[in-house]
Amino acid sequence: MEATGRTTMVLVGIETAICVAHSAIQLHHAGKRVAVVDDATYSPGRAHERGLRRLADRGIEVLATKELFYDSVRTIEYANTNIFQTPTRI
Repeated sequence: MEATGRTTMVLVGIETAICVAHSAIQLHHAGKRVAVVDDATYSPGRAHERGLRRLADRGIEVLATKELFYDSVRTIEYANTNIFQTPTRI
């Protein structure tokens, strides 16, 4: 992590309220900008929402996959480049 110089960490995973939350909180305490993708994490029952609320209350960004995508694109010009316009054949 330190070798890359990256300061923003995007987390997804199972057990929002435990595994994802503990990782996010530790990274946040280490001075990293942390974003947890709410529709790419999971905990059963009400634990998912409680985990997301716990993270948001600690200043950790919680966003949806679509928000993450558009935040990373940042500009209409970049979104209109061929990287996003050219269909890929499988």
